[in-house]
Amino acid sequence: MAHARTTIRQAFVDTLKGHTVSGDKVFDSRMYNIDESSLPSIIIFSNNEEILTSTITVPRLQTRTLKITVECYGKATNQVNKLMDDLTVEVEQLLYNSEALKKLCKDCKLESVEMHLNSNGDKPVALASLIFAVLYLTKENNPTMNI
Repeated sequence: MAHARTTIRQAFVDTLKGHTVSGDKVFDSRMYNIDESSLPSIIIFSNNEEILTSTITVPRLQTRTLKITVECYGKATNQVNKLMDDLTVEVEQLLYNSEALKKLCKDCKLESVEMHLNSNGDKPVALASLIFAVLYLTKENNPTMNI
């Protein structure tokens, strides 16, 4: 059975895939190379998770805060700001209205957005990184199950 964080991250992918201007180019890993033909696209990954124990009896209840990053990539054209703003609007609306995420998480909130223009290489690429804090509960003896 998959870890609860895997299930949550996959729900992010499923919620966005095919529902934004990036189409089916939504990936669950930073290991994808983004080239011009794959733009616009979205990469979803998690780097960090804080775990607090909220009971003293075994198995203890764990309150987990998972940081999920949604990286949106687009071609850097003269309309790049509008493209990235439109894509981040789609991401935010879809994730906040996702019934699957509402069932898996106690809370999901956007913490920050960073915009970058990467002009290294042949073609400039715009990047918007949205960082979400996802709160969910597990028991310490079963991190596969959300409570």
